[in-house]
Amino acid sequence: MNKTIWYSSGDGERFELSIPATWCIERPREQQTIAELCASNFHHEHDGWESEWPRDFSLYESEDVEPFAVLNVDREMVPEFVASPAGVKP
Repeated sequence: MNKTIWYSSGDGERFELSIPATWCIERPREQQTIAELCASNFHHEHDGWESEWPRDFSLYESEDVEPFAVLNVDREMVPEFVASPAGVKP
């Protein structure tokens, strides 16, 4: 079973995100995990790849309340590797 939280990142627009209902939003480590999920959602679904990082993410229990946490999230670069036969440049 899941529950819905909302998040924003800079411009005030709030986005929904589904998280496991068993997660306790008062626990700092779970807040970090939620913020990382929000950042991934923002990056992939809301043009976040065009944004500057790190970014602050505000987390909300509903659409119209104050945030229960604000966390700064940075994006790490993931290297890509390309293989080709020896002596042949890609």
